[in-house]
Amino acid sequence: MWEADDEPELAGWEPFEQRPTRSRGARVALRIVVVLGIVALVLPTVVVTVGIAADSAERSCALAVARDVPDESGHVVRFELFAPQGVGWTCYAVRPGDTLFYMGSLGLIPAGPPATSTT
Repeated sequence: MWEADDEPELAGWEPFEQRPTRSRGARVALRIVVVLGIVALVLPTVVVTVGIAADSAERSCALAVARDVPDESGHVVRFELFAPQGVGWTCYAVRPGDTLFYMGSLGLIPAGPPATSTT
């Protein structure tokens, strides 16, 4: 049978002590380091993804406006939370007189210009 007296390394050890193994300050510091580490891993990914999506939306909108609105004087791409088609990038053509014409929704991650209707 095993007894604590058999092992001198375990002398005085209580298996269920009530005091924490780290001080309050050490636990707070460890939590801060972990949160900063997670932010440092996630933030660059988010920044790159948003940048690529913005560039794709800009190019897709330019193609769609050039194809569908010959008298356009430009285009505008916006990320909208409350767009007519839902959350995502929205393309507008700028007509003479600086009026915006809704071209379509490009989605959260735009891939190409919206298809034209053939009706």
